[in-house]
Amino acid sequence: MEVLSGILLTGVILGIIGYLLREALGDQAGDVFRKYAETSPEAINDNMVGEIAQVVDFKDGAEHMKVRIRGERWNANLISGRELVAGSEVRVIAVNGLVLDVEECVDEHASAAGATVEQT
Repeated sequence: MEVLSGILLTGVILGIIGYLLREALGDQAGDVFRKYAETSPEAINDNMVGEIAQVVDFKDGAEHMKVRIRGERWNANLISGRELVAGSEVRVIAVNGLVLDVEECVDEHASAAGATVEQT
């Protein structure tokens, strides 16, 4: 009987402490949770658009290729460009959940240098 009374008393005390903390923190605690609840997963990775990634694995017939960006491996769809070899650079053009849409990275300096050589 004493054990049951002790458990009940502990529950009541913890409930009171929880209520007091909730009242003391008020909107501050709610704002923290609302901030994360309103952020969509797409918005979290949108800052990756425009960044350069490196091809890790690209196989013919595979649904996705693997790229490394920010030290992490991601699945990616090659939107534009030719078949790539490991080590090639691609630019992220969109983020669709956990899959990146990428295009072949064309080196502007190399193409400009090639144009000047052809012009002369």
